[in-house]
Amino acid sequence: FFKQKTAYEISLGLVGAEMCIRDRLETLDCVEISQAVVEASHFFDEYNHNILADERTRLVVADGRNHLALTNKQYDVIISEPSNPWIAGIASLFTREFFQTCHDRLNDNGVVCIWLAIYNIDAPAYRSVIRTFQSVFPHVTFWNTLRSDHLIVGFKGEHSPQLDYRALMKRMNNEHIAHDLKRAGIRSLPDLLAKNVMGPTMARQFAGNAPLHTDDNSLLEFSAPRASLAGETALLNQIRKHRHLDLSYLVETPATSASMQPLNPPSISQIKSLAEKRFSATTSFYRATEYLNKGRQAEYIAELGKVAQLDPLNEDLIALLAPVRVQGFSHIKEGRSDEAATLFQRLLKINPNDPETLFGMGTVSYTHLRAHE
Repeated sequence: FFKQKTAYEISLGLVGAEMCIRDRLETLDCVEISQAVVEASHFFDEYNHNILADERTRLVVADGRNHLALTNKQYDVIISEPSNPWIAGIASLFTREFFQTCHDRLNDNGVVCIWLAIYNIDAPAYRSVIRTFQSVFPHVTFWNTLRSDHLIVGFKGEHSPQLDYRALMKRMNNEHIAHDLKRAGIRSLPDLLAKNVMGPTMARQFAGNAPLHTDDNSLLEFSAPRASLAGETALLNQIRKHRHLDLSYLVETPATSASMQPLNPPSISQIKSLAEKRFSATTSFYRATEYLNKGRQAEYIAELGKVAQLDPLNEDLIALLAPVRVQGFSHIKEGRSDEAATLFQRLLKINPNDPETLFGMGTVSYTHLRAHE
């Protein structure tokens, strides 16, 4: 699986292959429709590793779908990162015909990855994209990047892919890859695995009988603009209902195990156990957000406690503590220092070293002293 040498990417504005090309890729054909985007991309050279200056990159200013259909080249990896489907012309990059073109241009055991945001799109349209994609790539997995972005990954082949976990760890130890993953809050293999949202079975259940999105029935072209004004709560609820950590592709091969023996990595069962804890922490994170929006503070704090227990280094945890801290300081200003102290004490049980919460407790203590002078 780790023998990909050639890649094709649609859209320079959201370069996703800059991390890959620094490792093992031999060539990257990047097709961008807008010359203005090409010029603007140099403002981000620091972040995309100046990918256009890499001798392995071939930039083509053209329509990415048409170029892929007309080329006679085959690729190991195809990445499609267009803008949102509600923008004019973008829906054509989510049709069955386009996905079939990707399939035809992939080498055996090739990988295709599409970016799909979960904002400015409603549940029926999202489910339609997933069903359409899976009609061409049955072995599909969802991956969460940021809170509002998904990567949909498909594999060409009769059988589901198998990834040796030790080989994956070795790749992640690459200095450049580790640096880029850290920017996304991924510190270890369990962190990466826990980004999985669902595998083929749950994806099929999630998509249900949604209509296929085709060139002749471009429903997304018309529904997406209207859905862009709708909230994403209904879609998020459906996705979270179907969330299921799928680690069936993760295996351990004897050859790789022997080659990495001196490194003494953890066992595959340990890796899966840690990934499940991270995944459960994310579930509690979602629940905490829902409780916060509903004003259910006790349940909110309880779920935060679960996040801290399952994933103490969770980078979102500190941000989630903020609303309770703000309320605590408001209580102090209103002369309700005892209630403030109760809130701060609950937060310290979750994160004992949080400086702002400690400052809040100090403020409460100072207020009590002043009151008894």
